[in-house]
This record gives sequence, C-alpha cells and structure tokens, in this order.
Amino acid sequence: MSILSTQNTPFSRLHDFETILDDAASPMTVDLVKLRELCARGPLPNYPPFLRPRLWRLLLGSLPPEKHSWRKSDREARKRYYAIARRFLSDVESASPTTPPSANDRLLDTIFKDVSRTQPMVSFFSSLMSSGHHQRAQTPANEEDLPPMASRTDILVDRLRLLRGTTMISPLFPEMAPQIMISMPDSDAYDSKHQTPHSLHDMRPLESAHSHRNALLRILYFHSLLHPDHPYNQAMPSLLAPLYFVLATQENDYDDSYEAEADTFWAFGELVGDVGSVIGTVDEDQGEEGVRGLLRLFSERLKWADEELWDQLHHKSLDPSLPYWSFRWISCLLAQTLPLQQVIHLWDSIFSQPPESLSEHPRLTFLVDVSTSMVLRLRTLLVVAGSHYKGGLWGDEVPPDDPSNRSDGTMGDGFVEGMKVLGG
Repeated sequence: MSILSTQNTPFSRLHDFETILDDAASPMTVDLVKLRELCARGPLPNYPPFLRPRLWRLLLGSLPPEKHSWRKSDREARKRYYAIARRFLSDVESASPTTPPSANDRLLDTIFKDVSRTQPMVSFFSSLMSSGHHQRAQTPANEEDLPPMASRTDILVDRLRLLRGTTMISPLFPEMAPQIMISMPDSDAYDSKHQTPHSLHDMRPLESAHSHRNALLRILYFHSLLHPDHPYNQAMPSLLAPLYFVLATQENDYDDSYEAEADTFWAFGELVGDVGSVIGTVDEDQGEEGVRGLLRLFSERLKWADEELWDQLHHKSLDPSLPYWSFRWISCLLAQTLPLQQVIHLWDSIFSQPPESLSEHPRLTFLVDVSTSMVLRLRTLLVVAGSHYKGGLWGDEVPPDDPSNRSDGTMGDGFVEGMKVLGG
C-alpha cells in the first residue's frame, strides 16, 4: 500500500515526508522510487529543517533505506571517517617537508587555495564549528568514537603555515587590495546573495583551524588521498560547499559539527561517484561519456528549443558545445552560477532524479534541461550582446537580420558581452 497521499497540498506532502523519515513508522524500508516521486513535486520544505539533509543522504545513497539501521549505520560511518582522518593527519604530522615539495603537500596547497575562494560571501564558512566532544571530555569513550580533528585540528593548518614559510611552494596568498564592503546581519546565513564580509578585506593569512571552511579542506584532502582514481579538480569545492552547508546547518541531530563533517564526506563520495564523469577536465578522449558529450547535448537542446538564439550564440563563439562558459555551469552543477539558496533548491530536484547508470544519465540530463531554460531566459541580452542596437524604449530585440549582430565567429564584442551575461 502506498504511503504517499493522493493530495498534493503542502501539508499532505510534509506529512508524507515525516512518515518516510520516522524510523518508528511503517513501512520500515524507504521506497526510493516513491521518495523520488514525492521529491520531484517541487522544492523540499524548509521546515522542519532536518528534512532536507536526511532526504539528500537517502537520495544520494549515503543513508541506507532500512530505517532500523540508520543510527548504527551513521555511527559506523563516522567511526570509519574518523579512522581515515586519524591516519592521514598522522601521516602529515610525521612527514617533514621536502624539496621539491611532495605530491601530498602540493595537493594540500591547491585544495586550500580553491577552498579559500569558495562561497566567499557566505559568512557561515568562516564561522567556528561546534565541538560538543570537548564539552563531554569527562565522559569515558573509545578513542575511535571521537573525531581526531577535535584535538588535532591544527595539523593541516600548521602544515600550510610551514609550507608558506618556506620557498618550496609559491605564496599561498596573493596580495589583494582591501575592499570596502557593507554586510547584512548574520542571522540570514541561508541567503548567500546578500552576504558579504563585515569589514575591510580580511588580510589574515589563515582562518581559524576550527572554521567550517577548514572542514571543507579536510574532506577534500582526505577524499583525494583515498580516491586517487578520482583526481582532485577545481570543481570539487563548489560541489562540496552546498552539501556541507545543508548538513551542518539544517540537521538537528548532531552532537557536534564533526559529525556533520563525517556525514558530508560520505555523501560527497556518493555525489562524485554519480556525476564524476562531468566534473573533471575537458578531455578530447572522453567522447560522448564525459563533459564534452554533455556540452554537445546542451547545444542540441538549445538548438531544438530556439534555433535562432542558438545561431546567434554560435556566431559569437558562445555555442554551449564550446567550454568557455558552459563547462563551469555543468561541471559545478550550477553551484558557481547561482546564489547558494537557489543552488540548494535546484539540487532538491536534481537529486530527486534516478541515479546514473551505464546507459542513462537522468540527473545530468535534467541539469542540461535546467541550463537550457536559463539561457532562454537570457535571450534578449544574448541577442543584443555585441550589437550597436541595444533595443528601444520597451527593450525590443535586435532584428535577426541586423548585420551588426553578426560576427565572423571570432571572439569579438559579442563574445565579451555575452560572457558577462552568462557569468563566464
């Protein structure tokens, strides 16, 4: 018997979600097909806040569908993450810097620089993690149950300081001119669009080792060492940040932030395993399987939806099959293109699609469809890009046969202005 309500009201939908997530309610195994159907009806409710992180983990596969195993599964998964962290932190602590720097030191340096540029306007990532285990220090516990980061958080940061103090690696922090910015109150940490630093650009070389941004650093560093078959690339921090943000800010069943870090590590591994073929570099040898094939599909979708607009973009070297702007859209699941709140709502829908298989890619196909609709919404701006005719009083589009709207395929004014519109 279906647990889903036949009504599609917000209250009935919320009741369906709560029934699915109630580990004491029947059925005791989540029907993932029906769950995806329910999630696909629209953005997930923001209340109660724990809904989204638990649903995301179910949809990604890092939380098993058997409800009775959830607590045991979480406990064991966190212990495995803490063991991984303990192992790699010990390796960093025991190894002396070398000349030239080791591959792991270069990896750490690269990840740190990328993480430092990830979601810079969201103050949450610079805030301090909660550390409930410090407060329960008097409670006996096995070492394997405790996050090694709680007492050894400084290890990676100290390593970065050591590397920065030598000449073995290029400076970790390029000089930046101070910028005066006005910030909104911290209470609305969810809305990244309006968040800015509180004062002059923070010129401190390293944030606190206990900041959420350094949790991103640890997750990416450990993941890359554990999965050499999935080499680190610059898209990964952009994919990780929304995932960690949702789990760390909306799940209310954590004793401390390190549990959120552990759960995010495994959810991120599932996400990379699912869409990993499009978050790497643009490889000529990928054929139709990698990101090049997806960009070609993007171009075909746009041509089918609006051939005139596609022709305009093609002549301006802005065809989605070229990676100048579309690669960033696709490889980051639009996480570098949209504000964080919109990314989260978009991912609600992406994750509600069935996982990837050898023959079908429903999540990535859905991403292409969303990206195509976004380009269509920008039609007027893209058509007039590079043209002397910018529209009349009411924003009329430039006539398609206007010779000033054509180019010879080189990267002229149309390309430059179009890239600004597309966020390239």
